[in-house]
Amino acid sequence: MTTKTSIRIPGAVPALWLVMVAAITMACASVSEPVSPLDQGQAAAPKAQRVVLLLNPPPTESNDIRKICCFDIGAMRPMYENLIGYEATLGKLIPQLADAWNLESTGTSFRFRLHKGVEFSRGYGEFTAKDVEHSVRDLVDAIPNTHALATWWKEAVRSVEVINSHEVVFHLNPNSSFMEYVSEIGGMMPIRSLAQREKEGDPGENPAKPVAGTGPYDFVERATGVSVRYARAPNKHWRVTPDFPELEFRWSREASSRFAALLTGEAHITTVPDDMLPQAERAGMKLIQGKVPGTRAWGAWVCCNRTETGDYYRDNSSPLLNVKVRQALNKAIDRDALQKAFFPKGERMYINNMYQSWPGWDPSWERRFNDLYGYDPEVARRLLAEAGYGPSNPLKTNLAIRPSVVIPNAPDVTEAIAGSWRAVGVDVAMIQRDTATQQAEIRAFRWTNHVFIEASSTHQLSAWVNRASDLNTFPRAGTAAYFDAGTNRVNTLVQRELDGSKQAPLMRDLAEQMFTKFGSIPLFFVPVEAVVNPQFIAGWTFPGPAFGTWTHTEFIKAAR
Repeated sequence: MTTKTSIRIPGAVPALWLVMVAAITMACASVSEPVSPLDQGQAAAPKAQRVVLLLNPPPTESNDIRKICCFDIGAMRPMYENLIGYEATLGKLIPQLADAWNLESTGTSFRFRLHKGVEFSRGYGEFTAKDVEHSVRDLVDAIPNTHALATWWKEAVRSVEVINSHEVVFHLNPNSSFMEYVSEIGGMMPIRSLAQREKEGDPGENPAKPVAGTGPYDFVERATGVSVRYARAPNKHWRVTPDFPELEFRWSREASSRFAALLTGEAHITTVPDDMLPQAERAGMKLIQGKVPGTRAWGAWVCCNRTETGDYYRDNSSPLLNVKVRQALNKAIDRDALQKAFFPKGERMYINNMYQSWPGWDPSWERRFNDLYGYDPEVARRLLAEAGYGPSNPLKTNLAIRPSVVIPNAPDVTEAIAGSWRAVGVDVAMIQRDTATQQAEIRAFRWTNHVFIEASSTHQLSAWVNRASDLNTFPRAGTAAYFDAGTNRVNTLVQRELDGSKQAPLMRDLAEQMFTKFGSIPLFFVPVEAVVNPQFIAGWTFPGPAFGTWTHTEFIKAAR
């Protein structure tokens, strides 16, 4: 018998619509994930019982999956799965907990047909559509004690309708980021157990253990600031059996300490700055690179907060609102020197959010880049003078030092950029905040003359709305991007447009505005690389630019 239930997401408001063309058709299951040697009957034991990934610590840690998002979610991924997977070699959306999905005739609802026979860890029973419904409600009902993008879910999802135990429909307020966010790319809607919630209630603040998921590993313990440990699911997992019985994320800020631990076998996978890679290779270590074009590194202006009535801006005195200042700060940066020192394998970025193979790319950006952005300290000084700044009245701005799990030497990159700006007469104040404080200050509109070096995934649709507008935050919170009425207008059109053939011209228009308005500090596309000890690691197929970066850990192959 078919039953229908639904939840309503309170406070949802009509939004604008766009979906990725690839997601409009039925999902194709022909692309397969790597197969674990154990699935092929290989019985030899791995040389290590537990694989240890030694990485830069994430800015935010919690056992409450509702409190962490985006890059911080990496260490929680092994125990959870999503409706849609992310194929590790081609970067395509593939079935995971959903076998198939399609856009309904309304153009604003997605129907998911769920995989049968998937079990939650710890004996919480079979995964069903009600667990999908619960996972959405569990996040939005916990606002404001959640990560920042929980509000996005509240506004994007009007309701979740359970058709039967293995079919569910998301009714949406149109938003282009939905397919990325609901999939393994974003990892923002990990499916967790309704049965556990009904039995145990809300886990509350700082739970000792995360709620159960369906992933190939399950949580064992966390030592905050030190490590997170997992054990392989006790029964054969429905999708893949990991090689390693145990998995551990361990944290260390010091590249030299990570490297030493790798050489001694205390850790098996890590990251080190590029200048240490030759030494690693001489010591017999191997380099494994993500299969999908890497993350992007850029500088973000934190200057632009609209008034509650929608006018521009709350703080019109911010020097970063001056286009000549933004161009000057770009012209003061020697990108060739940065690349040589910190990004030798990086690929030059000409505009944030755009890659040469993406829809809407304009080859003229590459030709025009040197004239508009190329290193020229004298032009930088002239632009600053034209903006009213000079030796007796130096431009003052704040540059935030932020750790990055993607850029091992991010603080050094930030210091180098500060030096470039000081060389053209800018008075740079270096500031450092813990992540929670920084996010709270940005959301409270307190950052209006600030810059930080950012790294993020290379997904085009969600990148535009997050990095060239305030459409996801206005009017309730500040944002960490340059935008104006023109970029918001085109962002709105991009989100409305459903026809894939019409998306590219709109994205080109938006990118051209950001290019000529110096809407960010474009730096480099950075390949995601892991250094491994081959005595313990035989291989690892992972995409790289998904949120959390170090994903698909169930496919780490053990040396035997």
